[in-house]
Amino acid sequence: MKKRIFGGMVLLSVLTAAAVAVGMALLWEHGLYRPETAALLILAVLLGDAIAAYYTANAVVAPLRGLHLNQPANTVVYEELRPLLQHVKQQSRQIDDQVAELRERQREFTAMTEHMNEGLVVINDQGYILSINSCAMRILGLQDGIQYEKQHILMAKQNPELQTLVDEGLEGHHRDRILAIDGRMYQIVINPIGPAGQMQGVVLLLLDVTEKQQQEQMRREFTANVSHELRTPLTAISGYAEIMMHGLVSAENVQPFAEKIYKEANRLITLIADIIQLSQLDEVSEQFQWEQVDMAQLAEEVVQRLQQKAEANQVRMSVYTEPTVMTGIQQVLQEIVYNLCDNAIKYNRPEGMVKVSVVRSGSNAVLKVVDTGIGIAPEDQPRIFERFYRADKSHSRLIGGTGLGLSIVKHGIQLHHGEVQLESTLGTGTAITVRLPIEPQER
Repeated sequence: MKKRIFGGMVLLSVLTAAAVAVGMALLWEHGLYRPETAALLILAVLLGDAIAAYYTANAVVAPLRGLHLNQPANTVVYEELRPLLQHVKQQSRQIDDQVAELRERQREFTAMTEHMNEGLVVINDQGYILSINSCAMRILGLQDGIQYEKQHILMAKQNPELQTLVDEGLEGHHRDRILAIDGRMYQIVINPIGPAGQMQGVVLLLLDVTEKQQQEQMRREFTANVSHELRTPLTAISGYAEIMMHGLVSAENVQPFAEKIYKEANRLITLIADIIQLSQLDEVSEQFQWEQVDMAQLAEEVVQRLQQKAEANQVRMSVYTEPTVMTGIQQVLQEIVYNLCDNAIKYNRPEGMVKVSVVRSGSNAVLKVVDTGIGIAPEDQPRIFERFYRADKSHSRLIGGTGLGLSIVKHGIQLHHGEVQLESTLGTGTAITVRLPIEPQER
């Protein structure tokens, strides 16, 4: 290419000089030479040179315009350009590799964040969203299918408390708060990106802690209730014993006092046993052994054990069973059946009935306990499986009990991955149906 350009320029220069010389000679020979005529001749020659230079340049540049930069090495038109085109090809390959690597990293990042159970939002220093995963969109109540990238976080979710935390994060402060968003509790963690004074943005992490907060509240209530429930029998035992210790009880009253102490002590022992059992169910203790359990036989044995108590309360019991064998924890299943039947007797009325049935329905063992007792008010039904909750507190004081029976039932059913259904009418009776998988899929 260099030779072509150089040759063309030399030829053009030679032709220009020759044209000027010939023109001057002709003018001189015919006596027409004048300065102005010479000037016009020179201008005409220069114009011709410009036109010739234009077409020469186009002829040189035209092949360059046809270069394919995606494959420069395959379209070499001038050997002098080969090193440059090879370098362009190398740079293009490096850029393609870097773009592919960035896309792969973006794909991996998206795959990881999309499978997170926590909401993740990356925000730039102006408060605009750079990245947001589906969990964060669900938590913030954003619509699927809408691109929220490059939108301001305040426009995406108008929450002043959240915006305040983001602003504090952009000032370089780490923040960790609990906020209520759409009726649920979330732990909001704000981590600044970049050194102080040079914030590049923040990472916003949202963790659903609703259940954790509820469990913490239940733990506090449970602790308070346990303290109260333990204090009551202990106070009674201590009071009776103190009266007897000071000789303030006549001989004929010693036995009634001793009987009261005995009852309160038994209540205390039962309460402690229930608390221990409930704690074991909460921790899914390894001491539980999974085995084949004949639910029909188990129900019949429980009914037989409670027959005397039922007669004492003037309640008739009946049991209907079909062969039903399931995999479970016999001790826990026995507690489920016993507590349901025991409650059906205690909260019944004289000449009342308790019907117990065990059948197999598909892949489930179905236990049903129906009574004709006092029933449960609609407002109490959602809470009867809570610890220490008593629907009829006055009646509960008369019949005793720890208030943990149905809570043990609920935890036992959850341990077996079953479900419970309650149907009750105040003053008419209650029916509780428990469905337990024959073969639990998870343990």
